[in-house]
Amino acid sequence: YDRVAALKRYETAKAAKVGETVCCARCEKSFTKRQHQQAFCSNKGAGNCKDIFWNRASPDRAARAKNFVDRRNRW
Repeated sequence: YDRVAALKRYETAKAAKVGETVCCARCEKSFTKRQHQQAFCSNKGAGNCKDIFWNRASPDRAARAKNFVDRRNRW
């Protein structure tokens, strides 16, 4: 996983105008930007690109997410 390239894709997607076709910062899938803050092709559901991207970009966040899932699955 190339963190530098992913962050460059993120910055490019954030700078693009609404209606432009951009590359998802995580999975590199092309999509049409619908809102000015959009940088990922998905941000809902279990395997969404936004959460996966930020969990990999921030090791502390990844550890907190893993602990949350572990506690939730205990029951």
